[in-house]
Amino acid sequence: MVAPMLPSLGLTRNVTLLGQVAQPSLAIRQADILVSIDADDKDPVFLPSKLLDYLSTDRVVLSISPRGSPAETMLGLVPKSSVQSSHDLVAIANAMEKASQITWTAALDLERREALANFTSACLGNKAVSFLQQIAQRQSFSK
Repeated sequence: MVAPMLPSLGLTRNVTLLGQVAQPSLAIRQADILVSIDADDKDPVFLPSKLLDYLSTDRVVLSISPRGSPAETMLGLVPKSSVQSSHDLVAIANAMEKASQITWTAALDLERREALANFTSACLGNKAVSFLQQIAQRQSFSK
């Protein structure tokens, strides 16, 4: 659906669409831009799990998701290393062009690490333990 638009927008030099691949980790390492496509729902409530995988890399992320989606919210934390687009074909092609202009730098790596620090397994585990301790403490007070 987007591929036929690439020549008319002058993007064939900058954009190669891989489709499905046998070795995803190799394709991710070789890619400059990782694309996450979310369902075009009116009331989006899901965060694509692939998006979280992509955010753990040193690659630009292009998210195609509806406005107000959890993906849009998540990528709002890393605006310099990600591009967001609606499902409109022209918007997707324009987002691809914008994403192709981003060069990965140490500053982008820092943005990504700082923004996502609250989502590491260690941080989430500590929050869960703290929450459970608070519940246990409330229970002991109510006895």
